[in-house]
Amino acid sequence: EQLGIYGWIPSQMLDDQAPYRDEWTIPVLLWDLQDTSLLLLDRFHQAVSFPEMVLAVQSRAGAATVDFSCNDDMVTLDAADASRATLAALLQTGWGVSATHEHFSGKKNKMEVNYLWSVAPTPFGPFGSTARLTFALIDAARRNVVFSSLNASIAQVSSIMGQFDKFGKHMEDVLLPGEHQHFVRRWNVLKFKIRRTSTYLSLLNFNTALFYARSLRHDV
Repeated sequence: EQLGIYGWIPSQMLDDQAPYRDEWTIPVLLWDLQDTSLLLLDRFHQAVSFPEMVLAVQSRAGAATVDFSCNDDMVTLDAADASRATLAALLQTGWGVSATHEHFSGKKNKMEVNYLWSVAPTPFGPFGSTARLTFALIDAARRNVVFSSLNASIAQVSSIMGQFDKFGKHMEDVLLPGEHQHFVRRWNVLKFKIRRTSTYLSLLNFNTALFYARSLRHDV
């Protein structure tokens, strides 16, 4: 709304039901320049992902070399077509899919880069050759939608429980016997739905997993 784009609201203004929305709008700001020189964002990227938008740039430089090589051959990119890089940035902004050449090292506690995993049909990185999505990327995107809904409900539960911790109390200390019994019933339903979500995720049944993940909000 601040950018005059219908359906788009900055993430810090989203309500608690944002993870459960069926659709949302991601602004893509593309600069299509007539300049014949190579222009990249941060010197390396045709498109960059941000939490609320995607920025992209393309020019008339044609096939331009970048700071990478493969089998002693220089790697080039089409400066006039930023569609592949834009798709990759959209996957990161909208679905939280990380680049195929990036992985988090628990041992080093930081992100590591290995372009070996991007020398393939992938929209990520300078070595990718297509805008088509592999099943691994599609599964990652669908899985992250489930995780987003699941995380939102669990965060709400954690926040509620944290209110009692401020006073050094537990849920059992403040509820009447009848209220506690009702709480236990709802808690068991909550745990059941989380287990079902996990089960269907393991079976790659993302639609059913999302159904259970989103139904958690009725028990929070």
